[in-house]
Amino acid sequence: MSVERVTSFAEVLEAADRLPLDDQEALAEVLRRRIVEHRREELAAEVQQAQQEFEQGHCRPSSADELMAVNNVGNGFYSSAVNRAYYAVFYAASRLESSWRQ
Repeated sequence: MSVERVTSFAEVLEAADRLPLDDQEALAEVLRRRIVEHRREELAAEVQQAQQEFEQGHCRPSSADELMAVNNVGNGFYSSAVNRAYYAVFYAASRLESSWRQ
């Protein structure tokens, strides 16, 4: 049975500091590419989940402003959420008013 040693973040940084500068730059680029790939995989999984939820009827149409307001509230940006909600209502009311005039 093999025991896998867990390397601490500090140990990784110290090891990276001992590398020549060119190798540090190469390491940074490899890590950046891996992070991008991991983010793509996460995004693809989220899109797939959203498509499944849509196909199952668990979604309702929303405007970009509504989605941003929900996201802002979820992240604690309440003033941004209120601002976006205000403008979403303002523009909806403006469209409604302009349709009455026609």
